[in-house]
Amino acid sequence: DAELRHRPGTRKTLLEKNKLTEEQWSAVHKHWAEAIARQTEVGERKLLLAYDAAYVGAQERLGIRVGIDTHAQLQVAVERGTTSAVLRECGLEPADQMRLGRVWTQRLADDPAKMKELAAAIEKARSS
Repeated sequence: DAELRHRPGTRKTLLEKNKLTEEQWSAVHKHWAEAIARQTEVGERKLLLAYDAAYVGAQERLGIRVGIDTHAQLQVAVERGTTSAVLRECGLEPADQMRLGRVWTQRLADDPAKMKELAAAIEKARSS
């Protein structure tokens, strides 16, 4: 999904590489979107978090990396109301913001050192 969104010009090649037709891809995409929706409706997040992690991992393989400094910039952009501009600068779409938030929450949950690093990066971003 990330490759198809961020590299739309390679769609045909990517689908062929994965031995999928447009119809098959649509069916797979719909199946998992519905499964994630059903799970989140009852308060479960396992599929959503797995999808988010895989999506962000694919973005990173494509060279779209959101490190601590960029995550901090996005946090400050929310405060300032400039999220759209920062997302564009990073090569991201609005839908990426929530996904990245969930991935970063997972990455930081059990890492106090990274939390401190993020806090410092947010302060730095606020002062710029």
